[in-house]
Amino acid sequence: MTIEKSEAWDPTDLSHRFTVSFFAYKYNDDPKHITRSKARKNKDLAYFNIAASDNETNATICAGLLVTYIEAQGVSFHEGKGRAGCFADLSAHLKVASGTVLYTADIVDHYFKFLGE
Repeated sequence: MTIEKSEAWDPTDLSHRFTVSFFAYKYNDDPKHITRSKARKNKDLAYFNIAASDNETNATICAGLLVTYIEAQGVSFHEGKGRAGCFADLSAHLKVASGTVLYTADIVDHYFKFLGE
């Protein structure tokens, strides 16, 4: 499975907006800090550094919260895609310090069907 990668943050892309709003709401990350660079790394966000604990655990928790957050907004999955696959891909990505936050939004976009898609 190939997930398309965004070239930059797009304020009109709902997957980008929902991803940034999730990190701001749940972890108090500054949206401007997140979107200032397309290369912003996972390790730069609060979920990754909580009490210097196991980042695999933090990534798993963050992935579950992110999937639930998007679902709670009433956004459905693309046909043939679901919660388990999204959770697995997000968990794998979010535990990697050098992974980008923009790619997190790309994973969200790959699984969820936003208005206008």
